[in-house]
Formats: sequence, C-alpha cells, structure tokens
Amino acid sequence: MKKIARTLAVCFSLMPILLATTVSATGVASVPPPQIAKPSLIITAFGGSSSLDFAELFNQTGEPISVDGLTLEAISVDSSGVCNDQILQLGTGWLLPQKYFIALPDASQASLNCDIQTSHLSQIILADASGKAIQTIALPTSTTGSAWIHQQRSNKSATREISGNFTTDYKAPKGPIDCQGIIQNGINTLCNDGLYLTPDDTGGLVIVEVLPHSRDCSPLDSSNDCADYIKVYNSTNTPIDLSQYRLRAGYKGQNTSVTNAFSLNGMLTPGSYSAIAYRDDGNSISLTDSGDFVWLEDAAGIKIYEPVVEYPSASSVSKVGSAWAFDGAGWQWTITPQPFGPNIVTQPTVAATSTSAIVSSLKPCADNQYRNPDTNRCKLTASTVTSLVPCAENQERNPATNRCKAISSASSLTPCQPGWTRNPDTNRCRKGTGAILGSSIKDVKDPHSATSYTGWIVAAAAIVAALGYGVYEWRQEIANLFLRLKSRLAR
Repeated sequence: MKKIARTLAVCFSLMPILLATTVSATGVASVPPPQIAKPSLIITAFGGSSSLDFAELFNQTGEPISVDGLTLEAISVDSSGVCNDQILQLGTGWLLPQKYFIALPDASQASLNCDIQTSHLSQIILADASGKAIQTIALPTSTTGSAWIHQQRSNKSATREISGNFTTDYKAPKGPIDCQGIIQNGINTLCNDGLYLTPDDTGGLVIVEVLPHSRDCSPLDSSNDCADYIKVYNSTNTPIDLSQYRLRAGYKGQNTSVTNAFSLNGMLTPGSYSAIAYRDDGNSISLTDSGDFVWLEDAAGIKIYEPVVEYPSASSVSKVGSAWAFDGAGWQWTITPQPFGPNIVTQPTVAATSTSAIVSSLKPCADNQYRNPDTNRCKLTASTVTSLVPCAENQERNPATNRCKAISSASSLTPCQPGWTRNPDTNRCRKGTGAILGSSIKDVKDPHSATSYTGWIVAAAAIVAALGYGVYEWRQEIANLFLRLKSRLAR
C-alpha cells in the first residue's frame, strides 16, 4: 500500500505540467514556429523602371562581410510571362559594419526583351555564392511602372528587420532620388559607402621594437622607458599612409577591443619611426608583461600581415624598462629603448669579480701552509709534511689530514665474553654460539600465543552479531512461538 501511495503522489505532482501543455484539435502538442535568422546583408532600397536600375545594401552586423560571389537577380515579366532574368554581380571587396553599398548593373545588362507597355519587375533575389537566397522581395504589379523607387520603412534607424511582406517592409519615397552617391532629398537619403579592399601587404611598414614592461615614473619624468609602446618603421623610399593599418597585441581568437587593437594615423615618411603608446580611447596602452604576440593588420582587422612578433616574458625585475628590439639580424633585449629613432641594443653590464679580489678576502693561511688555487683552501707545504713527528708503532698517518690514527687489527680487539661470538664483518661481539648465529632462521611463534587467538575472537564476534541481528528481526515470531509452547504446556 505504501508503494501504491507513493506512485499516486508522483503522478499527482506531474499533473500541472501535463495540463500546461497546449494540445491542438488533432491531439498533437503545438510547437512554436522556429526563429528565422536575421540576415546579415539586406536590401534597404531599390528602384528602376521595367528592370532593376540599382539596389542599396546594408551590413547590419558588427563584422565585415565579403561580397565576393554574391548576386542580385531581378526577374521581369510581361503579358507573355518572364521576359528578362537579370543577374547582377556585386563585385569584389568587403562591406564594412553598419555601411551601405549601392549595386548598379553594367551596360551589358541594360537591354531588355520585354513589352514596355505591360512589363514590370516582379521579384528581386539576393543570393550567396552557392545560390542560396539571402533575401527575396516579391513585388505586386502596381508597385512598379515607368519610374519607381522603394525604400525600407525603417531605413537609417537602429532596427532593420525584414518581415517578408513587401507592403510593410518598404515605402515609396517622396520626390526623385539620385542613387549614385549620398543624396538627401527631404527625408529620403540613399548612401553609398562603397566596398572596402584590404591592402596586399604592409607596403614596407615593419615592427622593430616593443617595450612591454615600463618603469613607474613620476609625472615629470619623460624618459623613454616610462610607458609601454610598439614602434614601427618605414623601410621604403616612399611615404606610407598609416590609416590603412592597425596594430594588434594578444593572441589568435582574442576579441578586438581598445585594449589590444590600436589604430594608426598620418603619413610616415621614408626611413622614419613612429611609436604607438596610446589606445584609441586616449589612454596609455598596457602590454602583457608575461610575453605575448604583436602584429600588423589592415584597418578593418580582416587580414594579418607577417611577420608576427613574439616577445618573451618581461615580468622579472631585470626586464623592467627594457625593450625587445630588432638589431637587423635578430631580436634581443636592450636596456636603452629608443621610441623615436633607430634601435640601440645595449646589454646590461655585469660587474666581474677578479680572482685576486676573492683571494684577498679569505683568511690568510698559516706559515707552514699554502693556498690551493683550485679550492682556495690552505694545505701544508711539502717541507712541513717531512718535518712531522713520526707516528707510533700501532698508528698510521692519514694522507688527507697528515694526522696519526690507530691501526685497527683483529688481534688487538678485546676478547668476547664466554657464550658470545665475534661478527667477522664488524668485529663486534654478539650473544650466541654455533652456526645458528650466522644463519637466517627466524624465531618460530608459539601457536598458543595471544596473536594466534585473534582470528577466533573476530569470528566469534561476527557470529554473535549475526545471531543478535537475527533475533532482533524475528523477535515477534520468537515471542509468539514461546507463547504457543507455554499454552500447550499449561494444558
């Protein structure tokens, strides 16, 4: 009964969860519709006549988007059906975050095979390189004519969602709009920021010095080692536009932030140096003391340029204020950082201690001694050894100390007591006689000793415990048995 009661309690506790599940008329639980992914690249405006003349695209993400391989397909129809399938290649490059790009057809796509009187644009498809549709716009017949333009209703706002319904997504702007650039006509504005192309290389811009662990200096101290910095160099004969690049410090996969990505500005003349010591927010940069990577990349952070410089740990006290510098052949530490000019590699000086200075600080040897040049210890001179007092007959001289010591021999040992035997290895006396003393026979324990009863005691305790548990478990039955016996005997 207890088991049945527990089962019923669990079932009742699950009833609120079961009742909360929505069930349709067919008896199948309803599932919420899947969330449609927000497209990264969307069409925010488009226009033309019987065909597509332009389309404004917007990157609504925080990352650059490559347009390589992307296409715009415009399908026009007339009274006879599909009369033109226009494919527009977007070109090559990157659309930067929160930027616009206006795609235009080339001359080869301008001719149409449509009835001008009855034709209209019916569908626009933005597709990726594999042909998969990113966005599809279906236009009713009444939305196009001899000249038309449609603009996203939430254009130029922070929210840019596409519902899939043309009438709610787009509106016809007031007045004509020139789509060739950034044109403003009342509340209507089209934007063309263009596509971004990464530089092929750094153009001769190289990293030549890194100071990762600067000194703590006073506000009035303007020494070269008072701030972390990364120094770049123009190794060419032509000026370099630094705004095309930026510096990064950290490791692969680390998020880009003001603490590890540093923008560059201005022109760097041939053979000149520039030290970057401040972040984009105006604060001083702070490089990792324990070692890290530093490299150049394009201004948008799309392409990384070699070489990537790895500087070792500068966390020790000896590296405070030292720079990791390139000397033309390799990288090494220098104690003379140069943020504004050519590198000067200077190694720290180590004060050498001469042997004579060490010897002069030692305690002088005695008159009959000399100093060993290898160990700097005092030793007796040869003449001193020959003048030593001879050892006694039962002594010998220790060659290491020149001291006399007794010659140990078995004959000079004190005889052992009766019943004792001398150990030939140690010459010590031990109790016992005969071959048993040298044997490895061990004492045999008495079978009636106290330890031999331990096992029986443990076994008896286990049996008693088992009997006690049995009596406890069957106490009611045993009591009933005694009562029955007692009643029979009473008869």
